Amino acid sequence: MSTKYFQRLTRLYLSVFAGILVPGGAHIVLGKTLKGIIFVVVILASFFAGLIITHNYAFTAEAQLRHPVMFWLQYLVGAPAFLSAKLAPNFYDAKVFADSVKFEIGILYIAVAGLLNLLVFIDAMALALKPDKKQKIQKKIDRTTEKTNDSPDAVKTTSEENSEQEN
Repeated sequence: MSTKYFQRLTRLYLSVFAGILVPGGAHIVLGKTLKGIIFVVVILASFFAGLIITHNYAFTAEAQLRHPVMFWLQYLVGAPAFLSAKLAPNFYDAKVFADSVKFEIGILYIAVAGLLNLLVFIDAMALALKPDKKQKIQKKIDRTTEKTNDSPDAVKTTSEENSEQEN
């Protein structure tokens, strides 16, 4: 294996780990820092807004029974969701709160944050697998030199070109 292949594979694995740990973390690892920071802020703001609205009841068993799809979508946020699930209260009043409109809105915020993180993660993986610009330019240069070397008429001296232009 070449070292470039090993470097790309390592970069891919690091970005996967960073993307699971923190929303937008993969973009930061891949060198798109501003883009990654924007994703971190937007996704975590939506996630924490949902947690505040639901009083962290979004990760209770009652939420799973009432909104099974939304319940599982919130885990797409990554590590913050698993931490919140571990800290979720298991009080008897979760059932009463789950009937409120605030709960519906809050769990929607968290589910949207999970879906956004999934899209960000897919974008980061496409970015990690895309060849570098330097490699693309080098391939173009190699192709053009191969074409000029293959055809005997391709290489003309400047005097030949000038005489053709005069005619």
